[in-house]
Amino acid sequence: MVDNKEFLRENAIEAILERIQRENPDAYFTDQRANPTNPDAHYVTTGPEIWQDSGGEVDILISAVGTGGSVSGTGRYLKERNPRLRVVISEPADESLPSPERPYAPGIEGVHKVTNVDPSHLPANFHAGVVDEALAVTTETALGTARAIAREEGILAGMSSGASLNVALTLAAQPGNAGKTIVVIFPDSGERYLSYVD
Repeated sequence: MVDNKEFLRENAIEAILERIQRENPDAYFTDQRANPTNPDAHYVTTGPEIWQDSGGEVDILISAVGTGGSVSGTGRYLKERNPRLRVVISEPADESLPSPERPYAPGIEGVHKVTNVDPSHLPANFHAGVVDEALAVTTETALGTARAIAREEGILAGMSSGASLNVALTLAAQPGNAGKTIVVIFPDSGERYLSYVD
């Protein structure tokens, strides 16, 4: 287990990896944040599936950014077929991010803030050129939306999914998006959040 405070240090990921490999020489790191097969897999599977299932009528793609692979690979595939497609990401609001003052802020697990962040701190698999817009969501809103998905639709989705659906609902409510097909990628399950008290 890695304490949140460790991630706030300079070159945290590299230091943690070095420690793990030092403690366990047989460890192997797949590096889903920088392994190019991650976005490539979404380019050859997720993108074509969405294109086929929507009949090529997708107007807006919404995703969270964890490793960056889903949004980068899927977005690239869909934009090649429809250059007018908008790719929108959900990202944590500032109060949902760990900081030196609040190392245990109630963050949306696995989701990165990509705006106003030094590119060297972003996953290498995140291709910012694919993204048109980022909308911030608080942890409380993401969790509330995930609970609503379970209650109203019977889908046990996690907070990242809740954040992305909240962005979709926000965009769908805008008059300029009336009649548009909005696709949301649900990247996580709600299993790990079952202990959260409502």
